[in-house]
Amino acid sequence: MTHTARFTLDPAFTLDPAFTVGESGPRLFGAFVEHLGRCVYTGIFEPDHPAADEAGLRTDVLDLIRELGVTVIRYPGGNFVSGYKWEDSVGPVAQRPRRLDLAWRSTETHRFGLSEYAGFLRKLGPQAEPMMALNLGTRGVAEAPRLLEDHYSVTDAVVVGSLLIALLRHADRVAVACLAQLVNVIAPILTEPGGPAWRQTTFFPFAQASRYGRGQVLDVRVDSPTYDTAKYGEVPLLHATAVRDPGSGAVTVFAVNRSQDVALSLEVALHGLDVTRVAGHSALADADPEARNTLDAPDRVLPHEVAGTVLQGGTLRATLEPLSWHVIRLG
Repeated sequence: MTHTARFTLDPAFTLDPAFTVGESGPRLFGAFVEHLGRCVYTGIFEPDHPAADEAGLRTDVLDLIRELGVTVIRYPGGNFVSGYKWEDSVGPVAQRPRRLDLAWRSTETHRFGLSEYAGFLRKLGPQAEPMMALNLGTRGVAEAPRLLEDHYSVTDAVVVGSLLIALLRHADRVAVACLAQLVNVIAPILTEPGGPAWRQTTFFPFAQASRYGRGQVLDVRVDSPTYDTAKYGEVPLLHATAVRDPGSGAVTVFAVNRSQDVALSLEVALHGLDVTRVAGHSALADADPEARNTLDAPDRVLPHEVAGTVLQGGTLRATLEPLSWHVIRLG
């Protein structure tokens, strides 16, 4: 994609605790576990894997999910639930029926069912709440292969970061959000059957937003250069929000530079905030926008620390490299 940037000013905004959007809800950082592709089987559940526990859950994947910071796990779908009969997935495993899943045209063995889902949540610990989806396709309220795997790139990570910023900027009306899927299918965590699990590029913005994005979302009004788009007209190159921890007073700025080829010099005016230093500035970017993490190179793309970001005289100054996701922590 090409665009024409309009640099009429350096990007800037003001942070003041007197102007807020609302509290970011704890359910904002959820994810799907759906019987789709390899999300469940050889994703979170692989009894013959060297890292599997006594329940068949991959402990390496459990560790990455905890690190990701998922707060809600929706199950069992997704489109899968439109033909789901929950009774098929409980009771002795040997007695559970095999069914043709019409949503994804696959055979469901029910080897992983509601009991295993409950055990999966217990193993994850208290950070993740359950969210059960009801089949309203073939039932009602009263009944209370890898073709979709997408190895996300740096560009996708920046897009996911921008989506997380949009959710936080609307914290006054968005209470629950779930990333689909959690493992293997357009997911932040990838696995190899019988092999390792690793973080995809989109893992990092989600994990950082989940860790630092809980608290009081400040009302950020951005002044930014723009670029022309065919569908949306002029769009700001800078997309940003900020969250204040009401307990410690620490502030985290989340920002995306949408420009593919131009760095942005950012200035943020701080009013009424008890912060005096830059605690850290993490960025995710790469000279190759299609760079990704793979089985052979699982750490090809990682966040890196940015030097030169300063907070002085009530003004934060930072440089945002092209096509990048940023987390700036102030304490």
